[in-house]
Amino acid sequence: SYLDDVVDKPVLVDESSSNEDTEALKQDFFAGDGKVLVTSTRGTLTEGVDYDGEKLSTCAVVGVPLVNIGSPRVRAVQRAYGDAFGEGDA
Repeated sequence: SYLDDVVDKPVLVDESSSNEDTEALKQDFFAGDGKVLVTSTRGTLTEGVDYDGEKLSTCAVVGVPLVNIGSPRVRAVQRAYGDAFGEGDA
């Protein structure tokens, strides 16, 4: 809502949604005049999306989220990499 008041372009917000909804949001972002797209790190519109040509002119990263390295999942991933590649190479 803050951006709606301070920029002169439409603001599109990426939220957790279906693949179809995400694709529709991406196509809306690419179509027509410039827009602002708000998403998050490790989101569906950040990693693995090709913004070729002039589809994306500027990117701002605000408040990079940190992963909880003490969580059981992260510890399990670290252990698996350690087992596969050696403890110091995880």
